[in-house]
Amino acid sequence: MQRDFHFYTIYTLSRCAGFGPKEAEIVACASQFTDDATREEPFYFENGGFFRPIVTAHNYHRWLGGLKAITKEAGYQVWIPFHFMPGVEEPEEIKGRKEERFYWRLRVCPVRLGDDSPLDQALKRLLDLRLKPYSFHLLGVALHVLADTWSHQGFIGLTRPENEVEDLDPDGNGVSFWEHLKDKFVDLIPNTGHAEALTIPDEPFRCWSYTDFWGKRREFDNVERCLFAARACYEVLSEFGNKYLGKRKKRPFQEIEASLRKLFEKEGELENRCRWWQEAISGSEFFQRNSDESPEYLEGAWFRRAIEVRYDLEKKETVYRWRPNFNESDFRLFHAAAAFWRFVVLHEILPKVGVVCG
Repeated sequence: MQRDFHFYTIYTLSRCAGFGPKEAEIVACASQFTDDATREEPFYFENGGFFRPIVTAHNYHRWLGGLKAITKEAGYQVWIPFHFMPGVEEPEEIKGRKEERFYWRLRVCPVRLGDDSPLDQALKRLLDLRLKPYSFHLLGVALHVLADTWSHQGFIGLTRPENEVEDLDPDGNGVSFWEHLKDKFVDLIPNTGHAEALTIPDEPFRCWSYTDFWGKRREFDNVERCLFAARACYEVLSEFGNKYLGKRKKRPFQEIEASLRKLFEKEGELENRCRWWQEAISGSEFFQRNSDESPEYLEGAWFRRAIEVRYDLEKKETVYRWRPNFNESDFRLFHAAAAFWRFVVLHEILPKVGVVCG
């Protein structure tokens, strides 16, 4: 999934599930920030103190991020807990075979609340917690992972041959362009997650297909995937709201499903898709918005509210100072939530199902 789903769809679902504008914004921002929290260098503050952020993604578009993204450490510490949650289901193709079984169990499977999968167990842990300062941020992280189980299904959060994609057809209209691209750059595309499928699994309007590692042809309708993902996220939001927010008016998912489908079906670049979501929200298509309610994801906004940055000409280095609200800031609380989520997934949930990667 991309920003149109991780932020705008999640914001919309949160509001429809009874969350207030501020609550929905925190959940949606945390959901999207899970794709943007790429800094791993610690902050040594000029006014005292130290803070090490939790890396929840690597930026493929920068050469250093691309190199880090394909390492085993990135797979186990970043991609698996935050984007490629293992389903631990053994596909029919390997049942009865022992070789490589561990890696096949890392394949992502779509998740629904109550299916007792590893992610379902992690979601139950979230819903069993007492309300914490970072609970809404934690909910956003969890919904990011949940949504990604639908778009990333069938792939593994490591650099592995099982992620091989051949004869990629993004729209059902032939493979000539993509075959040319793959022929030209095949050696440069790693078998990390769905990298060989490019961004196609994350784009809601796509109907696409490819030949997998076993030589089997796979066909997908991303609109249907997004609708299933939206329903799953809505169920979690409703459960969270029932426990922590009390009785609030909600819209049944069936009432908003047609409007969701219409937006998922609209073909366009990411920025256009985000604009269409903003227009739908402004037009109160899903919920009655407040007069000043205009959600927009601004990358870096949480950071700027928490940390002051300046360049020291004498030292010739960037200097950081924490702002007075740092400990209560969304930036710090997001990283607290991410640290909690990663610990629970890697050290409590996955070891119980035979996956050791903590």
